[in-house]
Amino acid sequence: MKLLIYIIAIMFSAKSTQLNKSYTLNGSFNGETSEEWIYMVKFMGNYAFRDSAKIENGKFQFKGVIDVPEMYAFHYRIDRIIGVASGFIEPGNLYLNIDLKNWELNSRISGGKINDEYNSLEYKRIERFMKPIWSLDTRSQTANKEELKTINDSIKFLLAENEKFEMEYVKNHLNSPIALYLLFRNQFSLSLDEKETLLSKFNPILHNATIYKVMVADYNNQVKIKNQTDNLNKINDIQLFQTTTSGDSLLSKLIAHNPNKVLYIDIWATWCGPCKKEFPYSRKLYDMIDPERIQMIYLCVGSSKDEWEKVVKSEVLNGQHYLIDDENLKKFGNKNSINIQGIPRYIIVGSDGTIKNKNAPKPSSANLLDILVKYSHFN
Repeated sequence: MKLLIYIIAIMFSAKSTQLNKSYTLNGSFNGETSEEWIYMVKFMGNYAFRDSAKIENGKFQFKGVIDVPEMYAFHYRIDRIIGVASGFIEPGNLYLNIDLKNWELNSRISGGKINDEYNSLEYKRIERFMKPIWSLDTRSQTANKEELKTINDSIKFLLAENEKFEMEYVKNHLNSPIALYLLFRNQFSLSLDEKETLLSKFNPILHNATIYKVMVADYNNQVKIKNQTDNLNKINDIQLFQTTTSGDSLLSKLIAHNPNKVLYIDIWATWCGPCKKEFPYSRKLYDMIDPERIQMIYLCVGSSKDEWEKVVKSEVLNGQHYLIDDENLKKFGNKNSINIQGIPRYIIVGSDGTIKNKNAPKPSSANLLDILVKYSHFN
């Protein structure tokens, strides 16, 4: 009898634990959608293991059990990702309303302490830093040389303040999955020693989070490529460079290596699913451009040399490829007043050697080729 009671107690305890980790996310759209399904995938997780929910009368629902609260992304379509909304999946009842006009900026998960705190933090960050940066970036498109210097100085200051704001939260909340996500968002601005120190201080429970494992793997890769030497390996139209060039002078080197050409720069990583989703469109784009006027350049970050070469060759990505470390990506961004908080990221440099678009359209964008051609004919 005692044994039976003990077994029942264990079963009840296990069921109770599972209930404490369960979540239900009810979602809706702020307009009509023509899609039948919506997909949910763990941030930095394997896209092959995404979850799906049927959209019925503009609503959908995801249910499951979560061991460690993590950031998840929501999107349409399997073949080509359309729209991305994000938020933390945590135990409890959650709600997601998707703004069809701007999934990323205006869609938020509500419900639960983690999401409420993250939404409050994001609101402050966007109001204090990002909106002024976006405004300045718009002004820079038509500014003269003198105005441009003032604008770039202001953007650099705001970027530094934004980073300081986020990293302050990280250092004071090492038990929080929000801090883990913010560390990932700012990892390109940290030295290897800083990254190692912060990763070692996180609550061991968070070590099971996918994003933590990705950052540890990235740290180990950065250690391996830190002392790489200059060399060039050319395979047909694929040029593989390993370079010790500092991020401060990287853009100047790219311009000097491709005089009077428009540069379409793709910042990516071997572990980045959305980056690789664009590669079929990159191949088509290369076939349509005039290589005498336009050069495609790929900056791979946070990746091992072996994986980098393997992906470039298997994807047959014609163009110039550079493997750089996170510290030099930070220098590249700071030198050119580019806020690189995530990848993929695309940049267009005109044939006159000036940056024309710091957040350029992705390869699958219908108007990208027209934009590149325009800049190849006019400075």
